[in-house]
Amino acid sequence: MSHWVATLGRRLAALGSMLVLLTACGGGGGGGGFLSDDGTGNNPLTITTGTLPDVASTPYSTVLEASGGTPPYSWELIDDGGTGFTINSEGIFRGDALPPAGTYGVTISVSDANGRDTRQSFTLTVTTENALSIATTALPQAIEGLDYTALLDASGGAEPYRWSVVNDGGTGFGINADGVLTGTAPDSGDYGITLEVTDEADSRDRQSFILTVTGDTPQPLTIATETLPTAEEGQTYSAILQAAGGQGDYLWTLVDAGGTGLDLRDDGVLSGTVPAEGSYGITVAVADNVREVSKSLVLTVSAEGDPLTLGTTSLPGATVGERYAAVLEATGGSRDYSWQLVSSGDSGLSLSSAGVLSGTPSAVGTYGIVFRVSDGQDTVQGALTLVVDTFEPFVPLAVVTETLPAANGQIYAATLEAEGGTPPYSWTLVNDGGSGLSLSTSGSLSGTSPAVGTYGLTVSVADSAGGSDTAALTLEVDGSDATTLEIISTDLGTATQGETYSFILRASGGPTGDYTWSKVEVVPSLPTIEIGSDSFEDARLTLDPDTGVLTWFSGDIENGVLTGECTTDYSYTVQVTDAGPPASSDVRTLPLTAALDPNDPDCQ
Repeated sequence: MSHWVATLGRRLAALGSMLVLLTACGGGGGGGGFLSDDGTGNNPLTITTGTLPDVASTPYSTVLEASGGTPPYSWELIDDGGTGFTINSEGIFRGDALPPAGTYGVTISVSDANGRDTRQSFTLTVTTENALSIATTALPQAIEGLDYTALLDASGGAEPYRWSVVNDGGTGFGINADGVLTGTAPDSGDYGITLEVTDEADSRDRQSFILTVTGDTPQPLTIATETLPTAEEGQTYSAILQAAGGQGDYLWTLVDAGGTGLDLRDDGVLSGTVPAEGSYGITVAVADNVREVSKSLVLTVSAEGDPLTLGTTSLPGATVGERYAAVLEATGGSRDYSWQLVSSGDSGLSLSSAGVLSGTPSAVGTYGIVFRVSDGQDTVQGALTLVVDTFEPFVPLAVVTETLPAANGQIYAATLEAEGGTPPYSWTLVNDGGSGLSLSTSGSLSGTSPAVGTYGLTVSVADSAGGSDTAALTLEVDGSDATTLEIISTDLGTATQGETYSFILRASGGPTGDYTWSKVEVVPSLPTIEIGSDSFEDARLTLDPDTGVLTWFSGDIENGVLTGECTTDYSYTVQVTDAGPPASSDVRTLPLTAALDPNDPDCQ
């Protein structure tokens, strides 16, 4: 019995020594992999956090937890794994900047009040999926001195978003919570603006933009897309519509789908499933901050299985020194297209595999662009011409006529002139000022001059792009040149039998320019023409009293007999009267030659 007890005692003593040794090894700096205890071996210090949450956005924070040992605990980051994240003594692990997506190894240590510690390695996954980010990549240009508006977009995170300006770059611009950047554009130049978006979870993203302010007058808003790429029956279709000019962001709407069933996003992407083979008329509209314009385009749908064909037939013009981009299109084939630039023609442009031709031309000229497209089975090569020109500032439409020629009581006519805008022009008389004049759409101001005095006229001109201008003009009517009424016609020419004769008598002067004409005498008397039982004196030579048109109808008379010499000279006396006030008149005797039929043998 005593031997058994002695043996048991020795074994318990040895076991006790081993427990003490194990405790000593685990209570070091934690590098041996053994856990500390509280000195009794019953409550070891342990990090109870098993995994770290994934990082999808910043700022990021999570609280690590421990148990055992003797609180309070103090935490330390042994290795951040390249994340740039930190941990404070309370165990809050955080980061303000989002590292690149990937997997990082992070080692964290905790110690208790007795100086015992333990450490643990974690895997931290950083993903950009659904991370909060500013989606807007560039700000539209601003025009010096004009109101500016731009809408910023964000994606990911947890809505709603809140926007703020970190640095306005000296522009004085502000942004509301919905991301609308507004202000009055400063002097021409480039300005750096830094904006920040915050989501519901207090995640943030910050981005800096260059705002270009120009002093040029904006070009009118137009739809630059001239043709739609050909679609293939039954296939998924997508085309990007292009606009030019205007002010602010563009907003696209589909006015009429033309039975295609396609949809148009507000950013100009026309898409959907292509209908049956045929041609379809599609009407689209685009609006900026000022106006809206629309345009009708034709979508051609080819039968399924068409061969690979180039769809782009021309390139839009480029401006030297300005960024250029155009999308090349193809149709048919497998639609898995890959583009390659064969030659840029020294234009300095490049072509992406997606068919985007882009770059900044450095010199004015005409360049040949050679490229090819492949669908994995077939390859087609094409060549297009790119014209690079200098920038021509847009000249606003304006009435350039500043003064009207004076009137002197006669028939009045003047042509108004305009410049700039987009011809052709159309004129409108807003107010005739009591002058009684009229204005044609081509800009011809005409009519009978009113009474002596000064008249204020208001005219307006519009161009084909919707621009307009209005001007006030003054018409002076001076009666000093209208005191003498006189017939200015000097010769009535020749009237020939068998041919209709017509002559317009002319006069000038007079107080009103409203003339009445009358015949005074014909010497010698013209012969009488007899047709059947009817006779016509003076060979039917008539004078219109209102217009002063002298007409000899002998050419319209059939079977009539006009007798006399082959040619006879007459004196035709006429009178013109202007009723005034004051009334005035003038009488003139004018020569008229009457000739028989020149084919008459007796007159040859």
